[in-house]
Amino acid sequence: MFPFFLLTTDGALGKVDKSSFSQQSLMEIFIDTLDNTNRLSCRKRSGAFRKIHKWNGIASDKDTHDVLRIKWHEYGLTGSLNLEWLPPTLTSMKITWNKLCGTIDLSTLPSSMTNVLLYQNGFVGTVDFSCLPQAIEQLHLSNNLLTGEIDLRPLPRMMISLFLYSNRFTGGVYMENLPSRMRSFSVAENMLSGPVVPSCLPKTMTFVNLSRNRFSGDVSFENIPQDIEEVHFKGNAFDGSLSLDSLPNTLKNFDVSDNPRLEATIAVEKHARGVLKYQNTRIRVKWV
Repeated sequence: MFPFFLLTTDGALGKVDKSSFSQQSLMEIFIDTLDNTNRLSCRKRSGAFRKIHKWNGIASDKDTHDVLRIKWHEYGLTGSLNLEWLPPTLTSMKITWNKLCGTIDLSTLPSSMTNVLLYQNGFVGTVDFSCLPQAIEQLHLSNNLLTGEIDLRPLPRMMISLFLYSNRFTGGVYMENLPSRMRSFSVAENMLSGPVVPSCLPKTMTFVNLSRNRFSGDVSFENIPQDIEEVHFKGNAFDGSLSLDSLPNTLKNFDVSDNPRLEATIAVEKHARGVLKYQNTRIRVKWV
């Protein structure tokens, strides 16, 4: 375990004051909750820590050695993450395909963060999207054991992609106020329910995946983004009518299959035969 320090906190936010800690100390404390860190090459044979710019998966400033990026993919890491000890200069973190567990408090991320990838681990608990760094562009928390409801209304306006698939989220999804720059969005393979309004997707959206949930009701694809390439609504419980004026020419995959009570009669151009997938629905297609 790391030796004890006298810590001060921000009384308003309850955050640890890290200003008196060196980047070396912050990283040493950060990995104190991790096990099986041999592949990080963070220690000498004597057991003492190496300088952090010599650790595996660390990208740092060549002059100051401040930590800029962490990339620990398939390092066999176990234990948990204490995100409040991340260096304030960090912009990108990819800690994926490990065996990490515990909760993740995204409110303690450095304000400089733009990319946070923590997919394919075993994280549990809820996620508060209201406290994310305002600069964040990409958040990828898929393939974990996260639970609770998803409130997407306070997402930072700079966000471009959000991937939350293969978790245990419940409740509805409010897509009417997604960031205007967002291009990719996936909440597939959860336990989400209620109606959805794809016609309110941002105009920049190219990929949306809501497959294998419990969404229901009518579903309208009128006025969907004209540059969209992939739409996946497979395996839900949509039980109303499908509204669709025409398929954008950019579409490569439009999948609403396995919605047994979804019905419609639509005219689709023949060139879209390989694009539209509607097996196990009540949709009738007239190819024109």
